[in-house]
Amino acid sequence: MRIELEIKIPVASLEGLESSLSILGAKLLSDEEQVDVYFQHPCRDLAFTDEALRVRRVNGAVWLTYKGPKIGTAYKVRREEEVMVSSFESIISLLQLLGFREVAVLKKRRMVYEVERLRVYLDHVEGLGSFVEVEALTTEDQERTMLEAKLRELAERLNLPLEKATTKSYLELYLEKGGVG
Repeated sequence: MRIELEIKIPVASLEGLESSLSILGAKLLSDEEQVDVYFQHPCRDLAFTDEALRVRRVNGAVWLTYKGPKIGTAYKVRREEEVMVSSFESIISLLQLLGFREVAVLKKRRMVYEVERLRVYLDHVEGLGSFVEVEALTTEDQERTMLEAKLRELAERLNLPLEKATTKSYLELYLEKGGVG
């Protein structure tokens, strides 16, 4: 089981963050255009159970991702299972044949950095704005407290407004803003 820990902070602009990351020794891993298609289960309300099923296309690669309910902390912590699939269109068609319903399509530009074994994502999401995510992945539940402290420390070093942090997913933010669901 993989556990994702994340701080997500809306920001007015991503400008200046690249140079701040560079000063901290961050390495740019990729600059991506992502398309995320979210699905509703045919027999249970994933919004009610706080789960998500997503197909993501990034520069030709495709992943099917399940995100479990958030585990109650100040940060977004949840189980995540992900598999690479060969075809964006085929996996979407398969899910629809099984009764899954498309809920939303979100598009974003994401710059991915690595610093001190943490990932930093500079995201611009169409219709939602700009965000910074600081993330860690682990398979060890015992590492959670230590990793949460590292996430907070890095966010502070980047001068991010922690008081604006949200545990809401982009899908939740999109639906709150009036996106179709």
